[in-house]
Amino acid sequence: MGQATFIASGVLPLVFSANPVYPGKTTIYSGSVSGQTEGGDEYVYEKGVPYVLIELRFENLSASDFDGGFNYSTKVQTPDTQSLVNWYINVFGAARQPFTYRDPFGGEHSVSISGDRLDFALSDYGLYNGQIVLKKKLG
Repeated sequence: MGQATFIASGVLPLVFSANPVYPGKTTIYSGSVSGQTEGGDEYVYEKGVPYVLIELRFENLSASDFDGGFNYSTKVQTPDTQSLVNWYINVFGAARQPFTYRDPFGGEHSVSISGDRLDFALSDYGLYNGQIVLKKKLG
């Protein structure tokens, strides 16, 4: 089994030292909206592209993976290092550009991070628990 990795052009990849906990959770959204008319007829229309949300749950993620080498005041990562916080703020950032997620089984997925925050908690000295939700468009 390989290591979970985030890859984007022009930056050092983020290779996690701990893989997500399995089994994971995947939720598929159709991209359509349904409802019912006053007469009781059901209708469905396409609102957007179908997509999948992939939840990566980490337990005991090391501090070096989480924010090691990241300076919060300047938002600069130490050269030749990479961290999740740097990836979220500077690599993915406000542009919400897709990147490649290489799962531990060798699959590659074009994804973006879903939502506007990362939710991690300090579980022990230098260890973090939390999840990253990735969004993968289908089609």
